[in-house]
Amino acid sequence: MPEQRRARRVNHSLMVAVPRLIQEHLDLREGGTVYWHTGSPYEGVLARSAHRVGGRPAGKALETEHQKALETIARLKQRLGGRDQAVLHEGKSVGWAEAQKYYSKIAADLGVILTRLDRVEQQLAKCAAAASPAPGSDGAQA
Repeated sequence: MPEQRRARRVNHSLMVAVPRLIQEHLDLREGGTVYWHTGSPYEGVLARSAHRVGGRPAGKALETEHQKALETIARLKQRLGGRDQAVLHEGKSVGWAEAQKYYSKIAADLGVILTRLDRVEQQLAKCAAAASPAPGSDGAQA
C-alpha cells in the first residue's frame, strides 16, 4: 500500500524517511547500504542490491503463483480422470436433489404469499364497496 512521505532539503541533498514496513522488508539497519534504481519516468526503486531485478515488483511472485495454480489444476484433472464415472454421476444427482429441495421450498413460500395477497385484495374490495355510495344515489342525503 503506498505511503506518502515528504522530501526535505538537508544541505545539498533531499532526504526522505524510510517507512518502518520498508525497513523491515529490506532488513535495513542504520548504516546499511542501499541503492536507488531509476525505472519509468517519476519512479525510483530502493533496493539492497546494486543490480536491479527486472520487471514489476510483484511480477515474479505472480508468475510463481500462476504456475502453482496450473500445476494444481493439472493434478486435479488427472485425479478426476481416474474416478469412476458412476461416482461423478452420483455427485451430480445429489446436487440436483439439493437444488430441487431449495427451489420447491421457494415455490411453497410463494404459494403462501399469494394466498395472503388474495385475502388482502378481497378485504380491500369489501372496504371499497362499503365506502362507496349505493348506485343510483347522487350521494346527497334527503
